[in-house]
Amino acid sequence: MRGTSVRWVLAAALGAAVAGAAAVPALRSRALAAAAPVLRMLQDLLAPERGAAEAGVWFTCPMHPEIRLPQPGECPICGMTLVEVKGEARPRGSTVQLTPRKVQLGGVRTAEVARRPLVAVIDTVGRIAYDERKLASVAAWVSGRIEALHVDFTGVTIGAGHPLVDLFSPELIAAQQEYLQAIAGLEAVRDTTIPETVASARRLVESTRQRLLWWGLSEQQVEQIRTSGQVRPYVTIPAPIGGTVIKKHVVRGDYVRVGQPLFEIADLSQVWMYADIYESELPLLLAPRAGDYWACPMHPEQRGEKGQSCPRADCGMPLLRQSPGIELVITTQAYPGETFTGRVEFTDPFVNPQTRTVRIRCTIDNPELHLRPDMYVRARIVLGQGELVSVPADAVIFSGQRRIAILDEGGGRFRPVLVRLGRQWLWEQGRVPTENQALPFSRGLGRYHEVLAGLVAGERVVTSGQFLINSEAQLQGALERMLAAEQEREAAAAQAPQAAAGPAAAFDQAMTEAVRAYLELQAALARDALAHAGHLAAPIGRAAARAEEHAADAQQRELARAARQAAAQLEQAGEPAAIRKAFAELSRPLLAWWRARGRAAPELQDVHPAYCPMVDERWLQAGRTIRNPYDPSMPRCGQLED
Repeated sequence: MRGTSVRWVLAAALGAAVAGAAAVPALRSRALAAAAPVLRMLQDLLAPERGAAEAGVWFTCPMHPEIRLPQPGECPICGMTLVEVKGEARPRGSTVQLTPRKVQLGGVRTAEVARRPLVAVIDTVGRIAYDERKLASVAAWVSGRIEALHVDFTGVTIGAGHPLVDLFSPELIAAQQEYLQAIAGLEAVRDTTIPETVASARRLVESTRQRLLWWGLSEQQVEQIRTSGQVRPYVTIPAPIGGTVIKKHVVRGDYVRVGQPLFEIADLSQVWMYADIYESELPLLLAPRAGDYWACPMHPEQRGEKGQSCPRADCGMPLLRQSPGIELVITTQAYPGETFTGRVEFTDPFVNPQTRTVRIRCTIDNPELHLRPDMYVRARIVLGQGELVSVPADAVIFSGQRRIAILDEGGGRFRPVLVRLGRQWLWEQGRVPTENQALPFSRGLGRYHEVLAGLVAGERVVTSGQFLINSEAQLQGALERMLAAEQEREAAAAQAPQAAAGPAAAFDQAMTEAVRAYLELQAALARDALAHAGHLAAPIGRAAARAEEHAADAQQRELARAARQAAAQLEQAGEPAAIRKAFAELSRPLLAWWRARGRAAPELQDVHPAYCPMVDERWLQAGRTIRNPYDPSMPRCGQLED
């Protein structure tokens, strides 16, 4: 009994010393670190008394779970009252067991790990501008005096052919008289027997007629002059397009010269919007999508293949990729609750060095003329990413460089797991329609993390109440054991190459190198980058040749030989169809080896098989986002076959 008292006195003294040192900020970390081994020694000293405590009951500190004592009291580090824990002193595994009462009081909620159609959203502010393809400038084609204005103020909307001004021009009157005289001369020599005279008269009529057309008269006006035989004292200049008069440069009585601007007209039924996005968002915008096509920026109706030019003889402009799958929603302060839709048609090929942004140009239909040039609007660009395995953002705990999720195993059992995440996206389908209309620019709703490893679809993870489970995990040592197991796996993976020996290991290592080089080739074909396909196929052939040398049996030798021959065939292929056909032949042996042996390789943990029913071919790829290497027009066609 005396030994027991001494041990308790020593424990209390050491606890007081540690608590006093920890009260000084400069000594806190060193004091706690130094106390840990001593505390473990004290637990060993107190071990004989554990039999006196109730079996299966022990006491620990919520803030320092390494403290485990057989009787109640205070924590020797911080002085907090120890809490009672029932169960094994060292629970097995990394599972945390909670009673239904704790689950209810802690407000524990869960969500399913599932494939969801996720999107990326870019919110920005834009400015409305004129569609430069729908602008017209009306200029004087002949000198003269403005006798009448049929449009005498800006802002009025007119149709194509609407009269703008009446122009009195002595030069035009003289040209009309010459035209009538030429017609009369042709009539006078029509019955002559000298063909040259008739031909000369006809050429004079045609030249004077053409001059009237060049000076701005229409075909109808010239025909009226011919049929009436009267000179028009004024020429009426019509509007070349329908739209809104945005500028008026003349007034009645002005004398204008050739080429002087008279009016400027803009068709506002379709407008442009300029907006800036960050350079980090540019890859999301330019990523290939299903339904993309190549069209002429000047003549959108003209389409073709990548690398071609506009088929119109008067254009020849290079075709640009258009992405109808990008959704563009626009709102304004002038019309609250009303949205406008458009399409992204052009991206500047340079970055603004001051703002580090890239300007984009969007085309918006504006039939009601609600959008006015120089109006500021809010733009929301929705970029579909396809269906991805994801979890709500609230389900992930960030601990340094680790990402932890709490897996619900049912029956009050929870287990912390390490997860590897991709980007964070939004789930648009998770919003109710009224909320989507009221808050079209809210980015705080429906955030989900793409899951690359650690969780599978169908499992459930905790989204609320992680603090309670995390505390219990600390108390029961679940997190400590999970991290220890993870460290053991990492150490085993690091020692695996050194531990491996023999022909089988050499064969697998060579095939692993072949698959890693193959993944670079697959990514290049998915981007339709065929120029370096032969160069990328060379290391695959070399690795397959080494694997053939180290093959342990006929089956391994046949797989390596097939991969080597397909790589050589691909290296010599020049046409896109031949390259992709050789790639399909190469995929078969590598896919067979990966299914049999390669999926366990640490370097290939993020490799997945995929299948495209449209081309009836399979391939291996890195990541879970489909990147079809067989058809550049359908980059997202296919499904994973994990």
